[in-house]
Amino acid sequence: MIEQYAQRSKVLNTTDGWDDQLSAEENRLVNMLSSDDVALRRDAAKVIVRNAKTDEKVFVAVASTLKKMSEEFRSDSLSVDVMAWLCKALAASGDSRYLEDLEFVRNNTQNVKLRTYAEKAIKSIK
Repeated sequence: MIEQYAQRSKVLNTTDGWDDQLSAEENRLVNMLSSDDVALRRDAAKVIVRNAKTDEKVFVAVASTLKKMSEEFRSDSLSVDVMAWLCKALAASGDSRYLEDLEFVRNNTQNVKLRTYAEKAIKSIK
């Protein structure tokens, strides 16, 4: 647990490459989304869903992470759950520019849960 906490702390506290136009919390969210730790990605997506007042650049990072995970699809329950939360986060943006990313997920997955969340997100934006 200590090693996992140290890894998470490193990602959360890294300020290299921060965007000056984003708040500290938004920069942390982008770092979390870019992390190799899928649980950290899920935590970021949950924060974004619950706080829709997030900068557009964070939603761009969400879309990029979702597309990457879709292309490297893993069917384990954690990865599917993370991708479902990322779909919800894009829906929270309300921005139609993310429809293409959500449609990509919906059309390219065999996972029923993920397809359902992508479809709900698409309907939410339309």
